Amino acid sequence: MRIVIIGNGPGGVELAKELSKEHQVTIIEREEVLFYSKPMLSHYIAGLIENEKLFTYPLDWYERNEIELKLGEEAKLIDRARKVLVTDKGEYPYDILVIATGARAREPTMEGGKHLLTLRSIEDAEGIKALLEEHGEALIVGGGFIGLELAGNLAKAGYGVKLIHRRETFLGLDEELSKLIREKLEETGVEFHLNVELPKADENGVHTSRDYVEGKVKICAIGIVPNVEIVRRSGIHTGRGILIDDHFRTSAGGRLRHRRLCRIQRDYLRYGEGGRWPRKGSRKHSQGERGPLPIRTPLLPLQVWQPADCNHRKDKGRG
Repeated sequence: MRIVIIGNGPGGVELAKELSKEHQVTIIEREEVLFYSKPMLSHYIAGLIENEKLFTYPLDWYERNEIELKLGEEAKLIDRARKVLVTDKGEYPYDILVIATGARAREPTMEGGKHLLTLRSIEDAEGIKALLEEHGEALIVGGGFIGLELAGNLAKAGYGVKLIHRRETFLGLDEELSKLIREKLEETGVEFHLNVELPKADENGVHTSRDYVEGKVKICAIGIVPNVEIVRRSGIHTGRGILIDDHFRTSAGGRLRHRRLCRIQRDYLRYGEGGRWPRKGSRKHSQGERGPLPIRTPLLPLQVWQPADCNHRKDKGRG
């Protein structure tokens, strides 16, 4: 069976690894570099790891696994009638097409947004790293996973770090847990500016709703946007992401969407990187199979209990 995968990210690569054992697999990737770990980019920028540590699979790994890899080639259109993927360099017939296009950094929309950098690719990381080595400090906008982890790693490496966030809390956590994260990062030298809006930026810093914060190297980490353009151009239904059924098929039928970026009703509510909570009403929820949910935050491992577990925990003598 001919399987074509759009995207050489973690979803595409891991799926290719499994499917290549029995099928003919081709990966189309618009970047010109091999698969690399995007979560480790902040470590590389901070100088905590070398460039080569980002790359998990060398070119000969693809060859050994008989995976055809097409780098620097952009998917343009899915010809559903002919079952052909059209790229800027050619056409690829398929029996099954897997869309694993990932996401890109959300661009800042405030006045002067052009003065803010975003981090999503190794090219972004190289540019930010060079500027940091020149100026020695960073101003980070956004208190999500990427912003907090980058702040923690840069501060750990000795850079001056300021972080601006529109709320008092982080990652959807409550005030108590957010305070723990803030205090831990403050110990490393991170300076916080919380509960402020950001209407304007310029070359030397940003104007907040409270004051002016100086910073030559400004990094915007305010979320991601799914890469769905090729899907929309091909007449496949999308919403905030690619719309699929519970078998990961798009509205085209038979096109699979990788699990990592799906919008789907399922028995488990996934949160963070490490754990799963059973969805209310599922078999495991009704049988009381609940426990702590580990999530990873910069410099601070946490375990968060599902609120509905309170009575259950007390019954077990743990509350």
